[in-house]
Amino acid sequence: MTPSIDLFASRLNHKVDIYCAWNLDPLATYIDAFSLNWKIFDCVYIFCPFSLLSRCIRKIQNDQAQAVVISANLDESAVVPDVDTDVDRQSPYFYHT
Repeated sequence: MTPSIDLFASRLNHKVDIYCAWNLDPLATYIDAFSLNWKIFDCVYIFCPFSLLSRCIRKIQNDQAQAVVISANLDESAVVPDVDTDVDRQSPYFYHT
């Protein structure tokens, strides 16, 4: 699964050529990842701030999107307390750092 967009990036750190920035960025294809329907992309790359991780996982579920999620390896109850337990943290596409 190769991501087609980096949702939380800038011109300095994007991992995919097509990326979404937080604010105005002359090279970004999109601005504000949460305003997009993530399902329109084959796969999204997410390395978001810790404080947005629960919101991102809920959006993946709501949009029924495919995603590569990069996160810190923390106790899952502290990371995503309000997310359904059907998130497969053992999936080869759910990475922890």
